[in-house]
Amino acid sequence: MKKNKESSKSQSFPSVELFLSDLEEIYEIFTETSKEIEISSGEYVYESLRDLRENNPKKIKKLKFQGHNPYISLSFEKSVNSVWLYIGNVTKESENAFYRISAILNRKKLPLSKLFTFPLFVIFLNIFFILLYIPNDLIQKIFPSKISFLSFVFLPLILSIFCFLFSTGYLSKINLINKNERSTFIKRKKDDIILLIIGAIIGFILNELLKMLK
Repeated sequence: MKKNKESSKSQSFPSVELFLSDLEEIYEIFTETSKEIEISSGEYVYESLRDLRENNPKKIKKLKFQGHNPYISLSFEKSVNSVWLYIGNVTKESENAFYRISAILNRKKLPLSKLFTFPLFVIFLNIFFILLYIPNDLIQKIFPSKISFLSFVFLPLILSIFCFLFSTGYLSKINLINKNERSTFIKRKKDDIILLIIGAIIGFILNELLKMLK
């Protein structure tokens, strides 16, 4: 008995940050695999990465690579499943390209994408809805004020929103410059700063909750 071959293969990715060198590496894989390559951003089609770079700002929100014969596509959109890799005809060459591109995208995940995952989104969202059904008499015993209760309830909701945005690829960054071309310290460390701020907010809320429970 022979196993049926897949006719297509696809995969979505969490939020990533790509620089020009990463795009060049991806483009090279496309050129090695497919005969016709197309690069587009929104409604515009470009002849090459150089053409894309010369006619756009340093950061873009939408980007799509398409290779034909065999068909391969990699798209970055501001939507659910924002980072989407697809091959329409599974061959040895296209599948090899699929896994090579997949490895690049996994390597370029935003640090916060590793923290705010989709399974955690589901968990935090369920916790939020469960907390909404806490009886009023129990709320009054545990929480001294409505503000403290709302802080406790909306913490998992806020965390679930972060998980959703990072895990669906919505916050991906496409930079048409190399990483060493970024100038200021704040721009280079922005993700770390955001993580510290989020951690400080969560830490403050948890500390207040612990005080109430004592």
